[in-house]
Amino acid sequence: MAKKHDFLAGIAKRQAFFHSIGFQFVNIVPFEETRLDQHYMMVKAHGSMRFGKTPGQPIDLNSDSVYNLFMQDDSPKVVFQLTHEDLMKIIQ
Repeated sequence: MAKKHDFLAGIAKRQAFFHSIGFQFVNIVPFEETRLDQHYMMVKAHGSMRFGKTPGQPIDLNSDSVYNLFMQDDSPKVVFQLTHEDLMKIIQ
């Protein structure tokens, strides 16, 4: 299991890498929600990430993911997320 500090450092590196290759935005659209109990929900979603290093030539990468969310006070928090595709392979 990753320590919180190491996990957050990894996210920062991933974010820096994405911006270096022209990341513009991500759009996540839920398409199936399953309530697991009073605090947890599983959400299947389709994500689309836009990259654009060359003006006028955007590249959209699409993937499906499953999110487990902790729901409290109408403020969902991601417990974990599983992307079905290997994003690094898609980016290449």
